[in-house]
Amino acid sequence: MGQGAHSGKTARFLALGLGLIGLALLLAACGSARAGEGMASPLLLSTRTPTPTPTPTPPYDVEGGYRAGMARLAAWDLEGALAQFDRVIAEAPDYAPAYAARARVHWLRGNPEAALADAEQALALDEALAEAQRIRAAALWDLGRPEEALEAADALVALVPGDAQAHLFRAELLLNGLHRPQEALEAYGQALTLDPALDGPTLVARWRALAALNRWEEALRLSVRIALQEPDDPLRYYYRGRSLLGVGDLDRAIKTFVEGIRRYPDLPVVLYYGLGLAYSAGGNWIEAATSLEVAADQIRRRGVAVERPELGITLAEVQARLAVAYLGQQRCDDAELMYQQAMARGADPQVWGWIETWVADCRATPTPEPTPEPTPTPEDLTSP
Repeated sequence: MGQGAHSGKTARFLALGLGLIGLALLLAACGSARAGEGMASPLLLSTRTPTPTPTPTPPYDVEGGYRAGMARLAAWDLEGALAQFDRVIAEAPDYAPAYAARARVHWLRGNPEAALADAEQALALDEALAEAQRIRAAALWDLGRPEEALEAADALVALVPGDAQAHLFRAELLLNGLHRPQEALEAYGQALTLDPALDGPTLVARWRALAALNRWEEALRLSVRIALQEPDDPLRYYYRGRSLLGVGDLDRAIKTFVEGIRRYPDLPVVLYYGLGLAYSAGGNWIEAATSLEVAADQIRRRGVAVERPELGITLAEVQARLAVAYLGQQRCDDAELMYQQAMARGADPQVWGWIETWVADCRATPTPEPTPEPTPTPEDLTSP
């Protein structure tokens, strides 16, 4: 082949090679351009704020929230405790202890309806939760449903039979809510067996139960212990005097009441009431009426705050006994008026209804000409 032909062939190869190289460069340029579309310039990179990566929220610490609420409750921060338990329940609506704790807060704030609702919700979640049963019983009692409260107290004792406080609560409910003194005494006995330290704090309650059962010998022994334990309590004179009256020692009963009146002249209602009972028991109707009139007058002037319903001392009770004292003096009209006032104030007709019959008999009986006798004053009754 000649040199000219060889040169032409070489030229064609060179042209083809250059074309391929150019094509490769073009393709590379296009690829660089596409890649550059997703890249910012160094200037832009230096001013753009990066998007932060979201931090996951840690789960709510239910136990910690509950403990925080209990700490506030222990510090008597009821509002703070309520807010804390609200949060716990919102985060964990099936956490029974929080409902029980919130029930206690409601009860302490004087809202037994809300306390009962939370206590029952807690028991629906955990029927063995003793604290919920305790608050449920207390709330039912406050709502005037003592029979249901006793059922709750029985359930509480079944849950925690070794808890002296559970037996103590049941005893107080039986005595004060249901007026069942015999069962109350038994429950107090169970509480004392579990915790002998409750002996002193329950002396008065047990005295009241014994008095309601007319077990005066035992009541007298407890009254001595009450006086030793509470030497500055003026009511110790009532407990002792009433017990002495119960065992038939009228003279010592009268002396005890009079001593108490002299020492505590600002506490006349209870002691004058007791003195009236003692004089009535001895048939000293004039002195009895004077004593009871003082007690009734004090209640009228000072209000029901000075009544002692747990001891059976209310204005209605005093008026009923005063009606009896008037009957003893043949003061038929005064007896009828006082009886009517007693009934209007809620005296029990099953206890005092017989007075109405006696008033009729009083009017039907000729009244002998009374022997002039001065009516004693309260000062006469308590003078040496």
